[in-house]
Amino acid sequence: MSDVMDDILKIFFEECDELLPELERGLSELSEDDADPETINAIFRAVHSIKGGAASFGLERLVRFAHVYESALDCLRSGQVRPDSATVKTFFIAMDVLSDLVSESKQTGERVDNHRVDENIHKLEEIIGARPEEEPVVELEDSAAPEGFVPVTVDLEAFDFDDPAEEATPLTETLRVSFRPHGELYERGDDARNLLLGLKSLLPSEQAAAMVVSCQQQDLPPLADLPVDEGCLGWEVHLPIGAEGPTEADVHNVFDWVSDVCDLTISRGEQPVEDEISDEAECVAPIVLEPDCAKPPKEEPHPVQPVQEEGPSASPSSKQGRKQEQHASIRVDTGRIGMLMDMVGEMVIGQASLESALSQQGVTQDQELVKRLAVLKTLTRDIQEAVMAIRAQPVRHVFQRMQRVVREGSGLAGKDVRLILEGEETEIDRTLIENLTDPLTHMLRNAIDHGIEDKETRQAAGKPAQGTIRLSARHRSGRILIEIQDDGGGINSQRVLQTAIKRGIVSAQAVLDEHEINELIFAPGFSTADAVSDLSGRGVGMDVVRQAIQTLGGRVMIKSTPGQGTLFTLSLPLTLAVLDGMLIECRGAVMVVPVSSVVELVTVDVKEDIYHLPDGSHVVSIRTRCIPLIYLGDELTLPQDYSDVTGPNHMGRAGEGDQLMVLVVENEAGARAALVVDGVRDQAQVVIKSIEKNYRPIKGVSAATILGDGSVALILDVSTLIVSATKRVDTRALEVLAEHNA
Repeated sequence: MSDVMDDILKIFFEECDELLPELERGLSELSEDDADPETINAIFRAVHSIKGGAASFGLERLVRFAHVYESALDCLRSGQVRPDSATVKTFFIAMDVLSDLVSESKQTGERVDNHRVDENIHKLEEIIGARPEEEPVVELEDSAAPEGFVPVTVDLEAFDFDDPAEEATPLTETLRVSFRPHGELYERGDDARNLLLGLKSLLPSEQAAAMVVSCQQQDLPPLADLPVDEGCLGWEVHLPIGAEGPTEADVHNVFDWVSDVCDLTISRGEQPVEDEISDEAECVAPIVLEPDCAKPPKEEPHPVQPVQEEGPSASPSSKQGRKQEQHASIRVDTGRIGMLMDMVGEMVIGQASLESALSQQGVTQDQELVKRLAVLKTLTRDIQEAVMAIRAQPVRHVFQRMQRVVREGSGLAGKDVRLILEGEETEIDRTLIENLTDPLTHMLRNAIDHGIEDKETRQAAGKPAQGTIRLSARHRSGRILIEIQDDGGGINSQRVLQTAIKRGIVSAQAVLDEHEINELIFAPGFSTADAVSDLSGRGVGMDVVRQAIQTLGGRVMIKSTPGQGTLFTLSLPLTLAVLDGMLIECRGAVMVVPVSSVVELVTVDVKEDIYHLPDGSHVVSIRTRCIPLIYLGDELTLPQDYSDVTGPNHMGRAGEGDQLMVLVVENEAGARAALVVDGVRDQAQVVIKSIEKNYRPIKGVSAATILGDGSVALILDVSTLIVSATKRVDTRALEVLAEHNA
């Protein structure tokens, strides 16, 4: 039994991991003055669901805090509290405490300090107590009169009850709402009271008293036969229809989030009057249709209308009241998905191996066989894309966590900083998402501490007192680009260089350009902080960022403008499993270039299109544009292959032949280079294998793959090759050549 409970508890924590980001996203929308009712309902539902699940497992500290949090949000939902900046900030802080209590409950975080919990509960109770005063009336209860109660004599003759002018016109047309919760609704920690409150909120305050509620007990068995895990009670509510509603769509919105665990029927009818209520109907306890925030401690009870009960409803229960069809989903362990992806990779290799073997046997001339191979190849690709779609997730899951990083970081630094998120729906492989949290955390902390200036400095420079950090994601050229841009003071190149010299990272005689100086911030142990703080100064952070991103097959680029800010760009592959590659040949070796990096394949004349620069490098002119030329065999130190030095694809050094075949490639920043190759064999889908884990790092190579014939081919790191070539080429010479060609 304990194993079953452990499995259910695990599911609850997985749900919390989904609900907390939704809560944070909703609060972020509130902070941007987007007080949409559905947003507020989503926030309330998230906290309510966490509270209900925690109550099922006896997580008392979590339940206690979530209950107060829920009550404060209920005041917001009922319109008794406005979502001003102070209130939203309190809700954000409470969300952080709630998240920490969840981590504490699953024993993955430190115990939350009692003082911190009590302090936040006090702030939430202040929100609950800040609602507008209501008219006090007496709640109907079957109890003795309170101590000190003094009855008041009322002269009824002073009132003319028969004056038609004073008599209000009754509302007879109603929406008849019948619903019956399933047992699953109660297992979630929910109850019918919340649904009744939601229906009541649809009515204007002056019509709320006209709502008639009755409890349907016809299916209630004797106490001895009462099932403890099933719902036996139903409810019927008559909502008066005024000039502005409510409508059936409004009722569907109330039941939308429980439509899978509650039968609902909506019809039109007439409002039942008191004489029509069966005298034989059993009395039921009054239902207090008021939110928790309407009952502050140590105050008089608030009024409710007595619940009226009708006889059993003749209309059958059904689920036709659902707003829309619910999409079914299942929870699958990520390890199983990873295993499936590995099997798909082996299937890709097997398909390529079969194609290679048939080609060697010379049977590929059979048109029927070629057709069947094409079908198999298409099916393999479709399966691979389907599995990748399962693994893909929006970066929203990691981006939302960064809101808290910025809140806590700005608090520690004493700065006012806001985070703007863009491209949250951009999808990326789940493996990458799981490894992005730490790098992004370090970079945002660095932006707050070193990038954003203090309030006085910003105002003196004519900037807003509040600093801004923009975190965005987008796809480009088969990769994902994540950008962290701040509007701070930019990188102080001279200070960075002096610090690097002082710490012995570079020599005092080193001559570095601005780009190379900016790259120094990624050196291990580098820090410009004068003192160690809770935020920075220990010399760890940016070097961890580069190492983590490179481990994921990505790169980090910097662009800084003094006085305006700094832009960090992370370039990552969409997946770490499979890529579309172009198979090229160079000195007898077969290598893979990602198709997303290929611009074109051209043949150039050695004497007319190749230029030798004074620094010893070469450039090639393609349609009047000069591009750095990379002799791939020399760059990778491949041994010279003399097996076919006279063939049409033989490409030696400049001057050894009349023609060169070059492959023009481009990186994410738009920089280009031309790779000298012997030929292009094919385009194929290849499975990525880590070369660092299985061999050792190789400059200019990002990974390896297994071809259909069983041989190993290297996957080129195009960006590294382009950066290396660009550094060797004198940019001033390129400008002169470009002007000459123009």
